[in-house]
Amino acid sequence: MTGKSVLKLLQDLNKETNTCVVLVTHNSAIAPMADKVVRVKSGRMESITINDHKQSVEGIEW
Repeated sequence: MTGKSVLKLLQDLNKETNTCVVLVTHNSAIAPMADKVVRVKSGRMESITINDHKQSVEGIEW
């Protein structure tokens, strides 16, 4: 299973079951697929961004 296939599985699960998926990563390239991005720096929330134009996993490049 590739990284993109795992992300696709999580995205499909989120959509089909209307559940929350929390993904913690250092890979900011996947942020465009999220509904909300919370950035943490030195143990503190630095910013919270709502994504009005989510990308599909297929559109993510890294």
